[in-house]
Amino acid sequence: LVKALKKVIGGVGVGGTKDLDYLKITTVSTGVEFMTTGRLLGIKTKVTNYVEVLEPGECCTNCRRALEMATLMPEGMITLRQKNTSFFMESERCRLKSEVGDLEKVLPFQELEGEEKKAQLNAYTFRQMISDVLFACYKGEENPTMSSVNFEIEGSIVKVTALDGHQIAVRK
Repeated sequence: LVKALKKVIGGVGVGGTKDLDYLKITTVSTGVEFMTTGRLLGIKTKVTNYVEVLEPGECCTNCRRALEMATLMPEGMITLRQKNTSFFMESERCRLKSEVGDLEKVLPFQELEGEEKKAQLNAYTFRQMISDVLFACYKGEENPTMSSVNFEIEGSIVKVTALDGHQIAVRK
């Protein structure tokens, strides 16, 4: 649980919006899906190992609070449960409570427009490409286009571009 929450917390509040500090938890018969979305970044992960779904459904709670609760829980099986406006994490010896959030606060993932292009590359290389162009990103929130990194896939080439109006950085 902690590992999954740490994975998705990176999407919380990205883009400067504090009211997007929410985690959407969806349970289906095959596992539990955790999702966070900021204005500029959405992260989703699914946990299928060591999971027993008692009842399918979905709820929303504060992401940072859920991570704090999960780190306080003892080792072993944890039950996630919602009742009215309360969200619970329970084990044999521990019961922690948080508030339920509004599911509408977790933005849906944007659908890809046009023809889908796909490329696979090493995670280290991908991180390095982004860090190489970040110096050219605008640091403020007034202009989201200038504070973004553009990705283009052309055949087998991935091109990453950033600009802030004065300087431009491109990596292939």
